[in-house]
Amino acid sequence: AENEALLDGLFAKLLRPEQFRRVVYRSDALPADPAMPRSFQELMADDRYVAALEALFPKIRAKADSVLANVKAKAARDGQFMDEATERVLQPQVLNEAFAHQIVDMINDVHRKHNALLACDEHLLASPDAEEADFDQVPPDALASLLDDSRAYAVIDHFLDDADGEWQDLLRADALDAAAAGRLQLGDIASATRQELVQGGAQDRGRLRSGWLTAAQLEQDYVALQELVSRLIALPHELNKKAPQLALCKALGSSALVYVRGSLGGGDDDDNDNDNDNDND
Repeated sequence: AENEALLDGLFAKLLRPEQFRRVVYRSDALPADPAMPRSFQELMADDRYVAALEALFPKIRAKADSVLANVKAKAARDGQFMDEATERVLQPQVLNEAFAHQIVDMINDVHRKHNALLACDEHLLASPDAEEADFDQVPPDALASLLDDSRAYAVIDHFLDDADGEWQDLLRADALDAAAAGRLQLGDIASATRQELVQGGAQDRGRLRSGWLTAAQLEQDYVALQELVSRLIALPHELNKKAPQLALCKALGSSALVYVRGSLGGGDDDDNDNDNDNDND
């Protein structure tokens, strides 16, 4: 299967800007972050990505050689033998495919390192003097749990003051609308495997949907989700005020990655979710 994946024409897809975005970002829309390449041509004009690809080339070459050797061995078992002329023709094609399959991981890796450098910029720290720092969303026990090195996480019950479940209904309605508008795709678009990206599939069909929603889309079409996102964006400011040693960065960009787990109800993809209709997150 891995050999077949490296012969699937991914390199040709990446050469077309709209296909490049579909494979790399799982979306036809331009990436919200201007630092991210919008096409293969932009990627190859950016020294950050070129340097990363040069460092990866020995691995890419080894993968291509391995795939070609496996193809030859499989053909030999079937009584077919590849001559040198055919191998010379196939070798650059397989190399291109091995190169293409490294691009998605490479882009994400470069972007993570870029964000780590930005995090060192004091101007990007979430200000403890901002209005959001006084929202008082993190109770003392949750803060203590976050600062406990043995835990480093916290659970905040009724984050939206939702004891009666009203916010859950509003958020579920927004998720339904976003899914109906084609803005939520099956699977985790942030961590799908390369083969899933190529095939456009998802291993966990019906259980998880995800999608990027812009600030404008949230404000205009999904008011409940917008309120949730705005409260989450406020958290680093409050935490920096209550625990300055955290030195958290403020939220950047103009889009939010939204996840919906569980059945939305009433759709064709809910067949496997009948026993979990109420576990939306």
